[in-house]
Amino acid sequence: MTLPYPYEAETGRLKPAPRAPRAPFNIEDHLLDALRPAGNGLSFFGVRLAPPEPHNSSEVAWVFRDALITEFQRRRPDADQATWELFASQARATLDRHPRADDALLRSLMLIIESL
Repeated sequence: MTLPYPYEAETGRLKPAPRAPRAPFNIEDHLLDALRPAGNGLSFFGVRLAPPEPHNSSEVAWVFRDALITEFQRRRPDADQATWELFASQARATLDRHPRADDALLRSLMLIIESL
């Protein structure tokens, strides 16, 4: 038993399906959702972190967001949903090893973007 074969395919009149337009992906919105202050701490991708001592949590969240948005725009301006999912999974794995939102964590997250 075979599948029905369209007559247009044999005569060469079968046209390919039109490509779906690429939906724009807004990395800024995703980072705003993923990195946020939570009380006196921070919630990065669902992982609770302590901010560095002299700073409050909203300042640290904005510093991280701005740095990561800039790095994404510089390294991956064509980021899509698949790129975001890969970054998010690697970021969560990195965050499990860092108890504080410090410069070392920011460098690690920026290196993840660089390696995407």
